[in-house]
Amino acid sequence: FEYKDARTGRVKEHPDSNSEQKYLTLRLDKDISYDRSLSLQFERMENEAGFAGYLKSDGTSYYPGGYWTSEDNNVALTYQWGKAIGSNNSLRFYHNQYETIHYGSLDATYDLTANGLDWQQSWKLGEAHTLVGGTEWRQEKLDDHVSINKGFTTSAVYIEDRWKLPSNWTISLGSRYD
Repeated sequence: FEYKDARTGRVKEHPDSNSEQKYLTLRLDKDISYDRSLSLQFERMENEAGFAGYLKSDGTSYYPGGYWTSEDNNVALTYQWGKAIGSNNSLRFYHNQYETIHYGSLDATYDLTANGLDWQQSWKLGEAHTLVGGTEWRQEKLDDHVSINKGFTTSAVYIEDRWKLPSNWTISLGSRYD
């Protein structure tokens, strides 16, 4: 990329600032019945970019000649039900895998893996009153192949109370615990 040197006012080019990205997405949807469906989603991203690091005050970089590559693969399976009654109920399983490798002056590799499960259910309690609740569970692991090889699990539960008001207004009160 180009930037303007604050001292001289001249436009300069930051070394090794190129970037190339490739994306591929695929989604398959299957209606199981009039209000139930199943979706399989796949996404892949490849990235290769220059990594000149940080610019010093003299305009040179800390990591000249560096570049990095990454691959990001995500897959999810989602089951939805209750569409016929206007509900947005779903159960979703997913797996994400992300790997980055830095080459040149800054040699580093790290992998991030995540597995998760999300559930959401809505209950229509009246013409203008809906209760929505759900849970989320996520397990992640980070490995830099040198000093970090840690995993952790997060979970949450939430509930939201929605009321439709006159003149197209809606009021929602919710709570979430992580």
